[in-house]
Amino acid sequence: MTKQQKWKQKLVAEIEALREGNEGRLNPAALVSWAKEHPDSALYGSFEWNDDKAAYEYRLSQARNIISEYAVEYSETTAKRSEFVSIPCLRSNQGSKSSGGSYLPKSLVKTRDDYRESVLEEVIKNLQAMRGKYAELLPELNDVWKSIPD
Repeated sequence: MTKQQKWKQKLVAEIEALREGNEGRLNPAALVSWAKEHPDSALYGSFEWNDDKAAYEYRLSQARNIISEYAVEYSETTAKRSEFVSIPCLRSNQGSKSSGGSYLPKSLVKTRDDYRESVLEEVIKNLQAMRGKYAELLPELNDVWKSIPD
């Protein structure tokens, strides 16, 4: 077993112990509190404890939400709300994973095959993950699950 696999196994065991101690439920605040009290835990190592760095990462997350919710695309005559999409193929070119990549208006993404293909690949990966997570729980969606490419 690799070091990464051992770490993951320990992390899962810690989370499972917390869940069992909380009537089968997981609560994000409880996870953070427990991790903070157990600095030798795998869970502790999963969080950013440098407040400056954590605050910056949180602001990036807020910025992503703001872009998704409020970004406006301007034309020569009007300003209209246009959904912006994070483009996966542009993320790796940013240098820093935490930069969050680039967001472009859907109207532009529709015109660029490379952007569309990148978004399509990510959507398929997300749908595959969703199928893996929910197929057994929601068999009434079997037709949907079958339509997702492997």
